[in-house]
Amino acid sequence: IVALVYVIVTPKTGEHFTEFYILGSGGKAADYPTDLVFGEPSTVRVGIINQDYESLNYSLVVVLENSTIYRDSISLGHNTTWEEDVSIVPFKNGNNLKLEFLLYKNSSEVPYRTLHLWVDVS
Repeated sequence: IVALVYVIVTPKTGEHFTEFYILGSGGKAADYPTDLVFGEPSTVRVGIINQDYESLNYSLVVVLENSTIYRDSISLGHNTTWEEDVSIVPFKNGNNLKLEFLLYKNSSEVPYRTLHLWVDVS
């Protein structure tokens, strides 16, 4: 009986994870900026949702062909969302360049989540 009461009274915790996404124009998962101009800012909407059942510190790093072009620190409580426009200013010309969005959790040296776009910079 004690075990049955414990199971009923104890709240169930779900899966622990962090959502990480990028959005293009119109706030949709489409129409990402892929044709960039050297030295000119472009905007990508980046979102993070903490579903880890604890407050966490994140680092968002944006890298274009192994060069960091954006960095930010974000603190989020459980079930909290951060979604903002991130300004990307490319300082490298080329076609089919890898633009990476790296999310680090709690000062880790290894990215927790990664996203990328293939861009052309003229």
